[in-house]
Amino acid sequence: MCEAEFIEGDQGFQLIDFNPRPFQGMDLPIARGLRLPLIWYHAALGQMETVERLQGEARASAEEDRGPSSWCLRNGLRSMILARRLVGRLDRKEHRQWRAWTASERKKTIDAAEAADDPWPGRIDGLVHAWSAVRRPRYFAGTFIKD
Repeated sequence: MCEAEFIEGDQGFQLIDFNPRPFQGMDLPIARGLRLPLIWYHAALGQMETVERLQGEARASAEEDRGPSSWCLRNGLRSMILARRLVGRLDRKEHRQWRAWTASERKKTIDAAEAADDPWPGRIDGLVHAWSAVRRPRYFAGTFIKD
């Protein structure tokens, strides 16, 4: 339940970064039913029967296609779609396709800032995102408009 980064040097692999916390890439597998922190907890306790049961539940969830199928930062995607449309980098048809996708996939997409039962983190993220675009327009243009 950590992230480690190595480089290969003259003396073999050398650890250059170690992050002992869960990492963002875990969001989607957990939301799809692979309860990684709980599995690792029981594995650390040596409770392998529980680990196998939890892994079996995750396999069943995957076979039934439960949970989200994609991960997306909606506010960033919305900003990119709108900005690219405004400067002519997206034509009307492509703009409509992206907007339709974001609407149709909403229930199958996990977002780090938005949740159906608590709209405030998403709203605040949207405000922070908008403020960043106003405060640092060159960064915004380079990130969201350029190809």
